[in-house]
Amino acid sequence: MKLNLKKFALAAGVLGCAAGPLAGLAATRADAVPPAAHPGAVLAAAGSDTTYFAMGAIMKKYNAEGTVNTETPKDKTYNIPPQPIAPFPASFTVPADSNCPAKTYNAGNLAPNGSSAGISALNADAASAKPGCIDWARSSRGVKTTDPAVDEFYAYALDALGYLEFPGSRIPSKGLTQQNLIDIYTCNPATGAPYVGDWHTLNPAAPAGSIIKKYAPQTQSGSYSFWNSKVLNGATIDAGCNASHLSTFTEEHNATGVSAANKPNAIIPFSYAQWQSAAHHVIPDLRNGGVEWKINGLLPTTKTIVEVGGRFLGTRYVYNVANKAEPRYSDVLRFIGVDNKGPGFLCSNKAAGQISQFGEKPLAFAPTGGGVTVKSYCRKNPADL
Repeated sequence: MKLNLKKFALAAGVLGCAAGPLAGLAATRADAVPPAAHPGAVLAAAGSDTTYFAMGAIMKKYNAEGTVNTETPKDKTYNIPPQPIAPFPASFTVPADSNCPAKTYNAGNLAPNGSSAGISALNADAASAKPGCIDWARSSRGVKTTDPAVDEFYAYALDALGYLEFPGSRIPSKGLTQQNLIDIYTCNPATGAPYVGDWHTLNPAAPAGSIIKKYAPQTQSGSYSFWNSKVLNGATIDAGCNASHLSTFTEEHNATGVSAANKPNAIIPFSYAQWQSAAHHVIPDLRNGGVEWKINGLLPTTKTIVEVGGRFLGTRYVYNVANKAEPRYSDVLRFIGVDNKGPGFLCSNKAAGQISQFGEKPLAFAPTGGGVTVKSYCRKNPADL
C-alpha cells in the first residue's frame, strides 16, 4: 500500500500553526541581525509561481513589521502575480514612487510568468532608461551561465520538485528512477517516440497499452528549467519527440487540467511545498487528487529535503534575485539579501514561521557564501543541490 504524504506534512502543519511564536522567537536570537531603517520605498517583485504564495505571506509580515519597518512613510513590498487568472488576482496595481509610475498588471498587461520570465523582466527594467518598476524577481531556479553578473541569487529556503500520481495510477509501487523519468520525457530521435511510452514496460501489472500521459511545467518557469537540468540530468523535456509525442504543458503546480480519463496514466511535475500548502489549506488546492511519489526510492519529506547528501533527487533552493543596477538595490537587500550591515529581514530568520507554513524548509544559520563574509539564513549564489 502506498503511503499518504499527509503523514509527512508535520513540519508544515505544526510550524504553520505556530508561525507567530516562531517568528517572535527568531527575532530575539543573538545571531539575527536587525535590518537598518529603510527610506520608504515601493518594492515590487515578479516571477515565480512556485514561491508566489509564500513570498506573499513574508511580504505581508514585513509590511506590517513594527520593530523594523518604523519609518514614515514605511517601505512597502508588492507581490506581482504571475497570471491574471484564478487562483491569482485578475488585476494587481503597484503604486507610483519616485522611480516608477503606478502600474497595473491584468489580462491587457501581462506580468512576467515564471522564474526565467521574472529574471528577464528584472534585467530589462534595470537596463531601461527609467529603471525601478520591478525591483527583484522570485525564482525557483538557481544561477545559469547566461545570467548577467549583476544578478545575485539569494536562496532563502528549500523545496523539492517531484511528481504526482493519481488514484488508480499505473506507476510502479516502488516509484520511478531518474533514468525512468529521462526515458519517459525524452524520445528516440529515430522514431520520435519516447524511450518508454507505456507503463507496462515499467510495471508489468499495468495492462499493455497503458500509454503514459506526460505533463510538464510551462517553459518560462523555474520548475521547467530545474526539471531539465537536475531531474532529467541535463536533458530537455520532449527532446527528440515528434508532434505526436509531445508533453502537455500547464501552469506549474496546477494539476486541474489532468482529466479523469488520463489520471491512471498521468505523470506531472509538482512542488512539494505547493502540495503541502494545499494540504494545509493555505493556498488553493490544485492537486486534483494527486499525491507526491518516489524518485530513486525516496519520497520528498522534511527528512529527505536537506542540503547534505542522501537527499531526495528533486531537492532545490528557492530564491529571490536582486540586480545590482537597480536603483532600489540596497533597499531590496535589506529585505531579501545580505549586505555589509548584515542580513536583511528574510535572511535574519524573521520569516521562519511563514516559510514553514507554506511547505518550504528554512535554511540553517551558516556562511552566506558568494563573497559575503557574514553568516545568515540565506545562501548567496549557491550551486544547485
